[in-house]
Amino acid sequence: MNETFEDILTSTLEVLEQNPDMDINKLVDVQTEKYKSSEEAKATIDDTFACLDKFTELGHSLADARKEGLTRDQWLVQEIERMTEGCTQDEKDAVATAIVESMEQHVESEVEEANLENE
Repeated sequence: MNETFEDILTSTLEVLEQNPDMDINKLVDVQTEKYKSSEEAKATIDDTFACLDKFTELGHSLADARKEGLTRDQWLVQEIERMTEGCTQDEKDAVATAIVESMEQHVESEVEEANLENE
């Protein structure tokens, strides 16, 4: 079988959608065995599901914060504080710098895209 990562991931998501109570780790094992995937591909699928789980967890956390009257910015500050708890000030500064640089790159990219559309 010459399925791509997207084929395997889509198939796995479809099985999960039909069986939402299924253990995701067992499902990934079954799917990667079915498609004779490499260990690297299995690790990539595991990482993808871990990211999806984290995204869902953070979505619930943001929804709960909004119910408590917090804005998205206030929630984000709390999350960053929680993630950097126990870090040195230099480590916290590095996180803050990385966030600012990422935001600046995103804004620059959006401006460039808008300029190209307006030409």
